[in-house]
Amino acid sequence: MIKYLKNFETILTPNQISIIGFASTLLAAAFILNHFFFLAALATLMHLICDGLDGYLARKLNKSSQLGFLLDHVFDRLSDIILFPAIGYALGMLLPGILIALTCLFSSYVGVLNKVVGLSQDKSGLFAKVYRYELLIIMLVIFSIDNTIRVQLYEYFCYGSLLIGGITIIGRLKTLFTTVLNREE
Repeated sequence: MIKYLKNFETILTPNQISIIGFASTLLAAAFILNHFFFLAALATLMHLICDGLDGYLARKLNKSSQLGFLLDHVFDRLSDIILFPAIGYALGMLLPGILIALTCLFSSYVGVLNKVVGLSQDKSGLFAKVYRYELLIIMLVIFSIDNTIRVQLYEYFCYGSLLIGGITIIGRLKTLFTTVLNREE
């Protein structure tokens, strides 16, 4: 497997894969704004694949770097800020999209706070990126099949995302503070 990955590296570096993933996000947003929801789902899936592949390749090929870490996290947050409001705007419900983006940002921020205190990043909870993007892809596919339920389905997605996001944030904060307090005792 490593031999194949080393050959793959001559084609694309992990950082280039991160850039392709973010370009897929921009493409997905353009598709969403033009109501091409199935194409948006495919572009979002491409983003999710690139997001998992870039770090995996960097670790396996011993190419991890601070730049790669920075690109990964900045592109992830920008993707949240772009995609969720784009869907809201396309459906005439921009505010819920912005609120979901803010929930994504805070959830990720709390997860990264673990690194500040010397722990590994907390990616736990039902609002972890992979889960929310899987739901997003499913929702976009459904949008492409049945346009009569778009707004109602999006409302449910928003309420659920905000609730699950809040629970994820609280759970991550609880774990973080419990760990820090136990260390200090």
